[in-house]
Amino acid sequence: MKKKICIFSFIALFIVVIVGGYGYFEPKSIPGNIYLKMIYSPNQIRLENISRHLREVEGGYIPYKFDQYLMNRLKVSQVDEEEFKNILGFYAYQALSSRTGEIIHKIGAPLVDTIIKYGKKETDIKLAKGYAMLAYSILLKRRAYKAGISDSNLKEVFNKLEKRTLEGIEIDEI
Repeated sequence: MKKKICIFSFIALFIVVIVGGYGYFEPKSIPGNIYLKMIYSPNQIRLENISRHLREVEGGYIPYKFDQYLMNRLKVSQVDEEEFKNILGFYAYQALSSRTGEIIHKIGAPLVDTIIKYGKKETDIKLAKGYAMLAYSILLKRRAYKAGISDSNLKEVFNKLEKRTLEGIEIDEI
């Protein structure tokens, strides 16, 4: 009897390790989605642990199912709550390398004013650019690929984005 329990325990542990390892290295898979949700922490600034993990194993791209999960979390959290800010910070950081996911461009229009507000308040110039690129790509309704904004015209870009004027915004798409 003890031998059967030992064998069953070993098999169960083996399955957990295999599925868990697969989930770690394949974020697009069902186990990968579960793994991302397990490491998701709403109080993690810009969800840095998830950004780091996605850079390591997925080239930084956000898997669609996890993108849906984050959009649902945005819907249920309140503007200016820590979770809300961290999710938008995550997307702004992802926008710096054109890896914002797919869903935010489709349903993110109501978030643009908040994104601009956060971008204007951001003291880190690099992340402020991420907020500007995120707002810009949401207004374009598509990802801005390899976009770049010069430091000198960042304030002007935010002002134009507030007015929903995309013409004349100097964002280089390489």
